[in-house]
Amino acid sequence: MRGGNGFADARSFGLRSAANALGGHSDSSVNADAAAASQGQGDSAASSDAKGTSAQGEDAAAEESTTGPTLDPSEVSGYWILNGGKGVDDGILAAYWFDENGTFVMKANVLGVTLDREGTYRIEGDKVYVSVPDGGEGHVDVPSGGSGTATGIDIKINAIEDGEVTIDGDVLSTRATSTKGELITANRISEEQYQEYFDQVSALGPKNIAVGESVETPTVSFTVNSFSLVDEIYPSDTSGYYSYLSDEEGKTYLLAEVTFTNEGTEYCSPGYATEVMFNVGENTYNGSVEVDGGTRFSKVYSVDPKETSVLYIYCSVPDAALDSGDIKMTWTVPSEQQYMNTYWKASFPHDTFIVTM
Repeated sequence: MRGGNGFADARSFGLRSAANALGGHSDSSVNADAAAASQGQGDSAASSDAKGTSAQGEDAAAEESTTGPTLDPSEVSGYWILNGGKGVDDGILAAYWFDENGTFVMKANVLGVTLDREGTYRIEGDKVYVSVPDGGEGHVDVPSGGSGTATGIDIKINAIEDGEVTIDGDVLSTRATSTKGELITANRISEEQYQEYFDQVSALGPKNIAVGESVETPTVSFTVNSFSLVDEIYPSDTSGYYSYLSDEEGKTYLLAEVTFTNEGTEYCSPGYATEVMFNVGENTYNGSVEVDGGTRFSKVYSVDPKETSVLYIYCSVPDAALDSGDIKMTWTVPSEQQYMNTYWKASFPHDTFIVTM
């Protein structure tokens, strides 16, 4: 697992907590049999008056049970945030949503990755019963701490059938939606507050940028000028002797050419201080970040304060993988100057950017 911003453990726990909240622990409903069933084996010599009294008692109990307080859909509908939203600052949001027409959605957002399950609900008296289909099994990749380098977790989501939910004013409680049968509490919030939390959590995840877009961070500014497939990679000065990466049989280079400015007050080493990975469909490849030095490019070159250089960010992939799906580059840059002239560590605070070809 890779982490960042000091939240690695919290994110791993948060993802599992979100999965647990969506897990679908199925509590069995207890339906009491008619009390008269056991009494029906009683003395057959009992008087008809006694039987009549028993029947009247059952009718009265039935009438009482149907005249108790009944929740109105307006008391149920809306957004309910789990655990008071304590995970929002760490990039974790879990909530439930009910509409007034019987739709129930279990919603989670972990650093911009959403895990939603849709089902139904019904109201019986002062209780709400939720049902959600089996979600099957799957693998969820979630970026760790603003890092686009994903950490993964395998999730098995069980069905929920008539899970009991209690609503008391603006507080919801249930054990039905927890895979561990734990008591889950949630508080009602407005749609505007939910959207604010959603945006806050998503902002902590990787940022998608476009080719040609200018980006500024606390430590650097840059523009990805191009992102393409090439057979060979050449430095900027080929007028005399120069070094280049030649064609590899059966392979192609994924190359991003980046204009890069060191906004700090000390030199920086992007070749060592930053991390890059490329994805072609589900295939992942480690990449290299190298500074153009004119007749050659290398990761050992540094960039002085306020100096602008060109970076070549690239990797080599088999030609057979190129049709596997979308091609993406995920580049992670420390967000504090002191970490820009040392070796990359996932625990350093950082910003992550994703470019899609």
